[in-house]
Amino acid sequence: HIHALYASAVWTGMRFGELAGLRTQDVDLCKRLITVQRSYDHGTKKGDSRQVPVLDVLLPTLERWLGHGGGPLVFTNRDGRMLQPSARVAQEILHRVLDRAGFPLTTTGGRTRRVITFHSLRHTFASHWVMQGGDMFKLQKILGHKSIEMTLRYAHLAPHAFSADFA
Repeated sequence: HIHALYASAVWTGMRFGELAGLRTQDVDLCKRLITVQRSYDHGTKKGDSRQVPVLDVLLPTLERWLGHGGGPLVFTNRDGRMLQPSARVAQEILHRVLDRAGFPLTTTGGRTRRVITFHSLRHTFASHWVMQGGDMFKLQKILGHKSIEMTLRYAHLAPHAFSADFA
């Protein structure tokens, strides 16, 4: 369960709430698309639905996970109910893994916090998309950003995109 959830976060860029609200009917492995329609049990952050591709690296994990024949939700808590913002899988378990791996805490403005959070997995997806030469406008659609400016935060990771301008 945890493996499939984390893999989905890293390879789709979906927010935790979007993964928590993901229904089995929203995942089309034949078309290799996930339709993001909700965050938890309400609309998405911007109120729109969007399509997210199921990349080659994620396909076997989703096939195995969905092949277990769960309920209407793709990811649930131990009781089979929807994951909530305070879910152990998004906080306590992730923190334990990060602690064991030796990731440091950081202190800013007198507040100590983790350098890596579940939301960092979304940034990981976006960063790798850009570093692999992925299209910024497609990334904008996948992440559900309303403005390209938000997506362009990752442009510095693709210096090759601008190399022709200096030739």
